[in-house]
Amino acid sequence: MASKEVQDATGEAPSAAEQLAEKRATLDAALAQLDAAELAMDTHRVIALEHEVAVLTRHVERLAASAAVERTAEAKVEAADLAAALREKYADALAKLMPDIEQARLAIRAVTDSVRKCSRTWNAAMRAEYDLKLLHMRFRVEGAPLDVLPLSPVAALQMFFAEEIDRFDGESRTAALPVALVIASDTPDQVAVKEMAAAADFVLSGADPKLSKDVLALCARAGPVSVAASTRVLPPRDDDAFIGPKPMPLPAGAVQSAVGPLAMNEPLTEREQQANEEIRRRNARKQAAVGREVADAAKAEIARRELLQQGPLKPLKGR
Repeated sequence: MASKEVQDATGEAPSAAEQLAEKRATLDAALAQLDAAELAMDTHRVIALEHEVAVLTRHVERLAASAAVERTAEAKVEAADLAAALREKYADALAKLMPDIEQARLAIRAVTDSVRKCSRTWNAAMRAEYDLKLLHMRFRVEGAPLDVLPLSPVAALQMFFAEEIDRFDGESRTAALPVALVIASDTPDQVAVKEMAAAADFVLSGADPKLSKDVLALCARAGPVSVAASTRVLPPRDDDAFIGPKPMPLPAGAVQSAVGPLAMNEPLTEREQQANEEIRRRNARKQAAVGREVADAAKAEIARRELLQQGPLKPLKGR
């Protein structure tokens, strides 16, 4: 990592990790100033710092994603070599698949030809039995009972194939990739790091027992993907947005308007009017923030349930 003096001399742009460290320091300083403004009850300073902290938090989240992408540079070289080997493996398996498919097609064609011939014979027997039963119904013709007509060839073929296909059905299903929750405001680096984190968590969780040993070993060496945006979380305050029974703060004069006639209410002072506007603005910001968080959480839960509904790969049943 080059120093600031070297970067200034060579014109080299700072890395995402260096920008992230600088923004995190600025964010921590802004949080400390916000705490001091809260203690001093400096309303205008608190509002300004809350906006500054929100902007800095967004910047830190984006830089954290870019820094996470930078950290994968070394592992990416090894991953590229493994990807090349997997491409060769895929091409080899695909080349062997085509003759197997052709052999299976010819075998299925031979089976269907035999079944078609058998079906015609079976249909002749069925029609003779039908005519005989119809004569019995119309003219009460008696005779020795017929041998039982076997199951139709098509029904027998369906039962046989259902049993056989069930044995290797697990090998014929496409494996589902892990789901990453991406939103429209994400930068390309944020999209990349979300997908990286989803893939890392999926592999390390052992959800796919048939995963390639090489991929599993590489992901284990690389470890989980950390996308923590800040080293410190904004402390909760009593006026934060909420979901539940906790009441929102009421503007000045709201109680008097509710319990008494409007004609008897005294006009609000300038300070009360300013307090009303401040509370309305703060509540609107907090409610909007909660709405975004609830929407993101709902999307993540939907994606998680869809992944769980797909379930693990069906194991191959033994013959």
